[in-house]
Amino acid sequence: RPPIDRIFGREVADVSLADASSWAITIVPEGRARSGGESSGGADAGASTLSAALVVGADGIDSRVREALARVAPPGAFETVSRPCASAGVRYKGLRLPRQFPLSTDGTSLAEPQIGYSVRSAGSKPAARLTMLPVRSDAEGRTATLFTSSTGHPVWEQRSREAMESYLAQAFPHVRLDAETVGEEELARFAESRGGSFPRPQHCTHAALTVGEGVGAVLAGDALHAFPPDLAQGVNSGLQDVSSLAACLDASGVAFPEGSAEGSSASAPGSAIGCLGQALATYGCERSRESAALTRLVQVGCPWQYSQKALLGGLRRALWSVNYFIRLQLFTLLGPRFGFYPQVFLQVQSPDLRYSDILRNANTTTRNILLLVTLVGAAAGLVASKIVAGMARCALAA
Repeated sequence: RPPIDRIFGREVADVSLADASSWAITIVPEGRARSGGESSGGADAGASTLSAALVVGADGIDSRVREALARVAPPGAFETVSRPCASAGVRYKGLRLPRQFPLSTDGTSLAEPQIGYSVRSAGSKPAARLTMLPVRSDAEGRTATLFTSSTGHPVWEQRSREAMESYLAQAFPHVRLDAETVGEEELARFAESRGGSFPRPQHCTHAALTVGEGVGAVLAGDALHAFPPDLAQGVNSGLQDVSSLAACLDASGVAFPEGSAEGSSASAPGSAIGCLGQALATYGCERSRESAALTRLVQVGCPWQYSQKALLGGLRRALWSVNYFIRLQLFTLLGPRFGFYPQVFLQVQSPDLRYSDILRNANTTTRNILLLVTLVGAAAGLVASKIVAGMARCALAA
């Protein structure tokens, strides 16, 4: 592999085919690409163009590379498929906590870094939840993420330190989130933060594009699949993309000659050595399949963990819990031999299962549950009909 040139403080403004042998990637100073001063090539001050045989689009949910591939590819390719999900739109922002954060108001119970915590609000409505993920060390503190419903939650109306401290004291009276514990500056920053919100689960219909035998592009990470963190698969799925791409390139014997460094205009780097088209075809088939399976799994995995408000939310949350335990019990009693698997939240924790395997297992379990319910219902109906018929004969005999 050639050495990697790292370029900081720049972002991609445009990707296009320079010719049949290379891509032209226009980069501009960070913040310029989507700020209205979009670059139109090297003519703009600060803009420059790079050349590449292979472009890896790992540039996030609003991927410029994905947009460029949709323009180059045949119609209908590289479209984004968005799925509804109960956790989509949940809002969040992070509060930096000191090391050994007290979990009780008297300070006798302290948070341990290797343990995750979820603290639900107790003194106010609507509900909110503070979540702390496990960390190796909390020597520099740790972050607690506050989750709320998408709209109408009072935490987003607290814009000053004093107002936020008052709200937190009412919402979380069982833990200490005051200025003395958290710090005045951190509370002020937390109050001013607008945070973020979870996207709907979405994936791109295609993961790779080949232009000739030696030029191509792939998508990876959030550019290929983005979703709420319900199943904690964001980093895992991105690493799987990278691992799969490396394996496909190695299996096809792909190598790249030394490319050009950053310059004011593109200079052809030369096509890739080896079967790049075969490698990208394999990658595209695998990762597009896994991405579609993953976004479907996120829909049903664990979307009700944030105490968010929703239409019939209490009923839907209860039905999810019932479904979870039914699948767990059937898996315990009958197991995979009879086609019953645990809920997907448990399956994604296995490193041996692909997302498509988990989705197939989930669909198999759903089908067998419906079959079981049908058989039990038919048997109950048959027994009931015989009882009614027996009662009718007894009545006639009398």
